Amino acid sequence: MSKHQPDDVSNHPDGYESDDGTMPDNIADFERNIVGHKIVSIDSGPLEGVWSEYSRMIVTLDNGKRVALSDNEDCCAYTELVGFLSHPENFNHVITAVESENGYTKWHVLADMREVLELDVSWSSGTGYYSYGFWIDVYDPETGKWGDAE
Repeated sequence: MSKHQPDDVSNHPDGYESDDGTMPDNIADFERNIVGHKIVSIDSGPLEGVWSEYSRMIVTLDNGKRVALSDNEDCCAYTELVGFLSHPENFNHVITAVESENGYTKWHVLADMREVLELDVSWSSGTGYYSYGFWIDVYDPETGKWGDAE
């Protein structure tokens, strides 16, 4: 059961008409790495052993895994986390889904149909030649290393 209507690039507030699948893939990658867990904390800052000049949000989960969303910019294409709103009163619930609306500009992390985290995202595919979409890194507490999203 979904809380929001299925999203599509045609819902983008700026009238964008193209996405090569990057944004729904980004949401699916983020979802795959956090569903089934509870959020322990949300932070921002650098990742040990990972260089990036872009800002990032780091979600720490109840199993020690950390999932980081980093902004991405390449010429005229970009993806940026403009802001987020957490609902700590719902952190005690297991994450069940990540949904989006408004052409992938509003992400909703849900636990038992309750908002746990809302993300405001700005993005553009530019000319279609350059890369966009968040860089998603995952910290594995067993290896003590960061790696790409699964």
